[in-house]
Amino acid sequence: MPNVQFSVTAQRSGARRSDGSGGFGFGDTEIALKVRFIQESRTLPQVAFYPSVTLPSGDGERGLGEGGTTVFLPVWAQKDIGVWTAFGGGGVDHRSIPGSKNSSFAGIAAQRDISERDSYGFELYHTTSDHPGGTDTTSAGFGFIHRVGGLHAVLFSVGRALHGDNGFTGYAAYEFNLGPKPRAGAAAEQH
Repeated sequence: MPNVQFSVTAQRSGARRSDGSGGFGFGDTEIALKVRFIQESRTLPQVAFYPSVTLPSGDGERGLGEGGTTVFLPVWAQKDIGVWTAFGGGGVDHRSIPGSKNSSFAGIAAQRDISERDSYGFELYHTTSDHPGGTDTTSAGFGFIHRVGGLHAVLFSVGRALHGDNGFTGYAAYEFNLGPKPRAGAAAEQH
């Protein structure tokens, strides 16, 4: 099924709050299905609908999960431009979490392969608050992907809020792909 991607994301999470609470453990689980409905051409980007459901498998009381279910309904587009791949889009996050509200997300990123194994990229994104009285946030980040063969990759990302909640974010992940080996320049299609 060349225009369909199914993914399950299970995570180990760590959290430290200002009151000293938090911990390390299993986080929430995301199940997603991406369906590409426009193929990339010389002039058009590829476009996909990428709904996902996040299930509350982590301990929300310790900051290791949301404490409820969310359904994210985004549309993403991607276009190769020379040695760069640009992608972005946005959507609505429907939340069934006590004390929260629905929110929206929009972002754009650019990624460049620097070798057959390594890619780096930059992103800029905006999210509306998911809590009543909360602040909308605009953030920027830098990321790096190192592929090991066609099935494995290690991903790193760091970022900082430019507007809104002043925060630093960091992300590290191991990725195991069960599908066909990605072609060079196609790493962004998987994210």
